[in-house]
Amino acid sequence: MKSILYFPVELTALQTSLEPHPVLWRTIPSLQSLGKLGSGYFGTVLKAIDTVDVYNLSGCAIKCVDIDKTLNSMPLNDSAVLFSKLLNEVRVLSKLNSDHVVKYDSCWAACTSRNGITTHIQRLQLEAYIDTVVEEASVSVGIPTSAYGRNYLFLKLEFCDTTLDKYIAKFKNTTGCHTPLVTNIWETALQIAIGLRYIHTKKIIHRDLKPANILGVLVNSNTIVWKIADFGLSVTSEEEEYYGNPAGTAIYRSPEMRNGSVYSSQTDVYSLGLCFLELVQLCGNTFDKVDVFEKLITLREQSRRNLIKNIIPKCVHKFGKIIIEMLQEDPINRCNSGRLFDYINRHCAKFGYK
Repeated sequence: MKSILYFPVELTALQTSLEPHPVLWRTIPSLQSLGKLGSGYFGTVLKAIDTVDVYNLSGCAIKCVDIDKTLNSMPLNDSAVLFSKLLNEVRVLSKLNSDHVVKYDSCWAACTSRNGITTHIQRLQLEAYIDTVVEEASVSVGIPTSAYGRNYLFLKLEFCDTTLDKYIAKFKNTTGCHTPLVTNIWETALQIAIGLRYIHTKKIIHRDLKPANILGVLVNSNTIVWKIADFGLSVTSEEEEYYGNPAGTAIYRSPEMRNGSVYSSQTDVYSLGLCFLELVQLCGNTFDKVDVFEKLITLREQSRRNLIKNIIPKCVHKFGKIIIEMLQEDPINRCNSGRLFDYINRHCAKFGYK
């Protein structure tokens, strides 16, 4: 399913420019680095192309984590949590297969000893290897990591060109409110709703939905496919409710997660409702999301509805109705991801988009 943009924008402006960067892996010679996409607390993301993969000409994204640098730059417990998130992302993504979820390819580690010999650690040995490295670090305080060689962790994922937050920032309130733009907003929401419904059928709670974690693949000059990404904080729960600590980005947390209550997949619906509220800024009515999201937590039901209605432009008032339902304070009163998909799908069918 693809989002067709009929209004005059340059989608190529959304693409991340590559910075020159050396290859960080040594054990897969067919995997060639094209440059750096960005950096984060987890390490560096490189765009690469596998010369033996003739079916994937668009390349892939490689998350590269310098294990030694990570262990030296933060408390040991924080490092262990970071590695746990990365391995959790691998466990979850390896079970998923949807056009609207970022695809996982492989994961490995590489250890280069002091004599220059590099060992490739495969997925099956990866968790035990990480545990060993962290344990060694806990008893080697003050000893330079170079004494133990260099350790890297790699995740190979589907390459995506942009993120929903970049898309919103670039095009919000730039074209005015008209039918093609309204159609595009519905189509974009439908793709993301498909991804969320699929995740929830797999008994997975994402726990960190936000525009930065919704990625877009540019198929051509006017076509984007949207995909849910970053499953480092996700959990699998066979029960209807999850007894866990608050997670994710604070301003996108649901009321029940903020106050430390038991939560369920409905917490994802609330977070996505906030994302959709940002999305309608393409039609105008831009707002300070920190201020608005904080107010939504504190307001009573009717005041919350009024605040949302004042933000939603008239041209997408029907979209506003489902956003109001997604942002109900009580998760029991929220629509679930199945109901969300059905509602959006019905409206998209009116535009001939299926």
